[in-house]
Amino acid sequence: MIGLIGMCLVFVYGTLISASGKIKPLIFLVALGCLLSISLNTYLIPRYGATGAAISFALTQCAMGLGHMALGVLFLRKN
Repeated sequence: MIGLIGMCLVFVYGTLISASGKIKPLIFLVALGCLLSISLNTYLIPRYGATGAAISFALTQCAMGLGHMALGVLFLRKN
């Protein structure tokens, strides 16, 4: 449930970023999110199982949500 907060931020600010035409920073941020998710899953799942997967999801989605929000605010302030 905590990860859904991050997902909502990704949906809202991801749409804002893509509508403003700033695709390269968005792709870079998503690539970082993939690396974060793979790293956390590799570390947490063998140790904690399904709980580790849930923790990885929540941390990755919240980090991506905050990253999307930061990019969105940055692009809004420039215009």
